[in-house]
Amino acid sequence: ATPTPTPTPVFEAIPPENLPFEVGELMEIDLNWMALPAGRAVLEVRRGEPFNGRPTFHLWGNVLSSKLVDAVYHVDNTIESIVDASGFLPYKFLLHMVESAQKKETRVAFDHLQNKAFYWSKRVSERWGNEDQDRIDDFTARSRDMFSGLFFLRTLNYTLNQKQVVRVYENKQNLDVELLPVANEFVNSKVGAFQCWKIKLSVMLNNVLKPTGDMFIWLSDDYKKYIVKFDAKLKIGSLYGNLVTLRERQ
Repeated sequence: ATPTPTPTPVFEAIPPENLPFEVGELMEIDLNWMALPAGRAVLEVRRGEPFNGRPTFHLWGNVLSSKLVDAVYHVDNTIESIVDASGFLPYKFLLHMVESAQKKETRVAFDHLQNKAFYWSKRVSERWGNEDQDRIDDFTARSRDMFSGLFFLRTLNYTLNQKQVVRVYENKQNLDVELLPVANEFVNSKVGAFQCWKIKLSVMLNNVLKPTGDMFIWLSDDYKKYIVKFDAKLKIGSLYGNLVTLRERQ
C-alpha cells in the first residue's frame, strides 16, 4: 500500500533535556541464552534525511546470532526506524530478516494525522510458506513501532513503583507496554558501573496481559538512560543482554 501524502502534524516536542540521543551513539549488547553465548545486538543513532522539512533520527539495529547458535538456527536481522527528531514519533519502519527458516522484508509508513499504518511484507519460507501482505491498519494515536519504542523508553523520567504506558503498533496489533520501575540498582558492565532503574515491562493487548513472560530492562539512572542490561523469559530459558561497547557520539 502507498500512503497518501498528508501535511506533517505538529508533534508535541520532547523537552531537549529529556532527549538523550546524539548522532553517532552506538551500543553493543552481548546476548546469552541459558548461559550460552547467543549473539550480539547493535543499536545505533544515525542522522536521518529530512521528512517534509522536519529533521529526523535514523535508528538502526542488528541482531546477529553466534556461531554456536548458528548450528541450530541462524539469525541476521536488521531493523530501522525513521523518527521525528523532536516529537520522536516514527515516519517509517523497516525490518530485514535473514533466518534459517525464512527471509522476510517488512515496511511500514505511518500517517499520524489519520492514525493509519501502511503495512507491507513479503516472506519466503519453505517451513511456514511464502506470504505477501499489503494493507492499511488503524493505530492508536501517538503510537510507536517496537524499535523506536525501545529508544523512547530512554526519554522518560522514572519514579519507583510509578507505572507509565507506551503505545506500540506491531503488525495489526495496538499494544500498551506498561513500564514499572521495581528497583534502583548498581550494575557493573564491561563499559563501567551504572546506577540503574530496573524496569518491568508488561505487554497488554485490549487491556489483557499477553503471556510473553517476565521482561526486565535496566536503564542507567542519568540523563542518558543507556540500556545496560535486560532479561527476557522465553518459552525455554531466558535471553540475557549485557552492554559491552558504548560510543556516545561520532
